[in-house]
Amino acid sequence: MSENTIYRSLLSLCRMANRMLRPTESRPGAAENLEEVLDCVALEERVLMSATPLGAEIAVNSETLDVQDAAAVAMDADGDFVAVWQSEDQDGDGLGIYAQRFDADGNPQDVEFRVNSTTDDDQQDVSVAMDADGDFVVTWSGNGVGDDEGVFAQRYNAVGQAQGGEFRVNTTTDNTQRNASVSMNADGDFVVAWESRSAGADSWDINVQRFDADGAAQGAQTLVNTTVKGGQESPDVAMDDAGNFAVTWSGSGEGDNQGVFVRQYDDQGVAQGNELLANSFTAGNQDDPSIAMDPDGNFVVAWSGIGEEGDGGVHVRRFDALGTPLAEQFLVNDNSGDVQGDVKVAMGTDGQFVVTWANLGQDGDGLGVYARTFDASGAAEGNEFLVNATTAGDQSRPDVAMTDNGNFVVVYDGEGPGDADGIVVRRYEPGAAPPPEAPLLDLDANDNSGQGGADFITDFIQDGGPVRIVDNDVTITDVDSANLESVLVTLINRADAAAEQLAANTAGTAIVASYDEAAGVLTLSGTDTLFNYEKVLRRVTYDNAAETPDASDRVITVVANDGTSDSNMATATIQMEQTPEPLPPEPLPPEPAPPEPAPPEMLLPDPITPDPDDDFNDQPREPAE
Repeated sequence: MSENTIYRSLLSLCRMANRMLRPTESRPGAAENLEEVLDCVALEERVLMSATPLGAEIAVNSETLDVQDAAAVAMDADGDFVAVWQSEDQDGDGLGIYAQRFDADGNPQDVEFRVNSTTDDDQQDVSVAMDADGDFVVTWSGNGVGDDEGVFAQRYNAVGQAQGGEFRVNTTTDNTQRNASVSMNADGDFVVAWESRSAGADSWDINVQRFDADGAAQGAQTLVNTTVKGGQESPDVAMDDAGNFAVTWSGSGEGDNQGVFVRQYDDQGVAQGNELLANSFTAGNQDDPSIAMDPDGNFVVAWSGIGEEGDGGVHVRRFDALGTPLAEQFLVNDNSGDVQGDVKVAMGTDGQFVVTWANLGQDGDGLGVYARTFDASGAAEGNEFLVNATTAGDQSRPDVAMTDNGNFVVVYDGEGPGDADGIVVRRYEPGAAPPPEAPLLDLDANDNSGQGGADFITDFIQDGGPVRIVDNDVTITDVDSANLESVLVTLINRADAAAEQLAANTAGTAIVASYDEAAGVLTLSGTDTLFNYEKVLRRVTYDNAAETPDASDRVITVVANDGTSDSNMATATIQMEQTPEPLPPEPLPPEPAPPEPAPPEMLLPDPITPDPDDDFNDQPREPAE
């Protein structure tokens, strides 16, 4: 039993226990409050992703001026890959096609290079395919030799050297050819499918052209769709190791006015029956199809549209090599409340596959890229997961490629490392990743303030100025991320309303502080290091300008987020102390009594000095009676 299955079982048991523990009239002994009810959130967070990221997201393009978008990717048997995209004004005139090669570890090989030789006007709608040894071919539509609205290709060997010059794919040059898709087998043979609009026609058709490994056309350009009414658009093509291939597209056909269709061909380009309807649910529109094929010809089709669940979403249907459906279509995405599109699918040797798409609003800011993997039986290997690590702005239009062992890469355009409009790639290996660890927050690591756990307590003295809400030793730890995305500081009980304020000094960091006075919430946001978030938290202060502040303690909660998980909630308690009334001055001591006057001095007669010549002194004296 997989770890993911175990956690799902535990989660079900936890929820069942909660229903039994909640108090009712018939169960007076049940839990008295929600704090006593089992917490299933931790188990919910333990439901695993279905693949493990191999490193961080990688910026693909070197040129960052203007816009780079609409990327595609292809991979060889060893995991080396090439990303291609269209770049605005880089080739001197409108859009041009550029590429960058990578080894299996995601290291760039040489520098990015221009693919198109013709630079006049636009070259766009890029696609790429690679054989087992790393040789690859790039296709695009636009202005080129022999057609100003055609489909063109350029071949390369495994070290990125051009093999010959660019060449035109389409034979018919009337009107417009666009939206090309290319697929290559292990030996280097390839096939290109595209939308074609002939002169005088009011709708689009799907055409294909086969080539051998040397780039020589095999047979003639061929019309794919048998239904010609309405429009047939958005083709995608996949080829097996023997050279058999299948084309998918969306449009009008038998069984659905706006469905997804498939037509199969053998290695000689001979159609194997008519077009068949891929979607089993036909209400609503089905669009944006993608197809992938294993070496034996079994294939899977993915698209966006309405399913039996009633909401728009990403759907998949599996087929064997004869085109027989192996099951009904099923929903890929977990979150069906938003808008999904830009669907792509890739397949491994054993029939395992990965689906990727763009979702509006789910990653918190505009479009984000999501993926989900499945085993060869079509069983999901885990939940959908967010691909883009950068969530600011839009990330969209993904493409995906998979190796024989199930490793895969996802490329997409949008805001990423070092470029607001660039190309980004992420690498994955199969198997569940450990669940993301949440940040751990402690407002007073050594508990000097007197509060235990992760909390902090301090005093606010009226007219004594603002006080900090954390201790000097505040700590934020996160075992799987060196950065945070945000910290939310919330003043819970603002008894003095607008007189109470939270403020922060973010100088020297990439963090932005904003205070919602009505809600009492200070938001610190922006990707920055744990160290810088700690530094800013030390500068967060509480102040109260009320003439007589309410005496109740204030409670301030702090929660950090690393872009994946919220931290524990830590609490700062502010004890309110009013300025004491000044004591009355003590009375002055009494004046000391004047000193007693000194008694009068007795005057004694001057001593008589005997006269030595006086005879009296020589007479004997009578004794006293």
